[in-house]
Amino acid sequence: TIKLPRGDWKVGKHHRPRVFLYSVFGSSLESTRLAKHFLDFYVRRAGIAPERIHVTVHASHEHDEHAQTLQNLLDKNRVHYDLWIGTFTSETKAWHRDKLTQTTLDRDDWL
Repeated sequence: TIKLPRGDWKVGKHHRPRVFLYSVFGSSLESTRLAKHFLDFYVRRAGIAPERIHVTVHASHEHDEHAQTLQNLLDKNRVHYDLWIGTFTSETKAWHRDKLTQTTLDRDDWL
């Protein structure tokens, strides 16, 4: 199941290539701690605008407390995300990333 708490990721169209960041955060206590550093690095230090970042939060069940903590952190940082509930493999990650790229980004954008 894929949930879209913030709706579809809308980045608009542009006439030149842009750079976007995609990541997956697994739901765990360690991820909640690392996510703060990840966002600090990419948003504050590397200068990637929050609206150009998309995160898939992976949880094994819908009421996962660590997934909720991650979602709250992403909301606070204005980063778009979706919530993947259930089994998540490298193949499903690639499928999800490719679908997201095809439906959201321009052909010349970088992810």
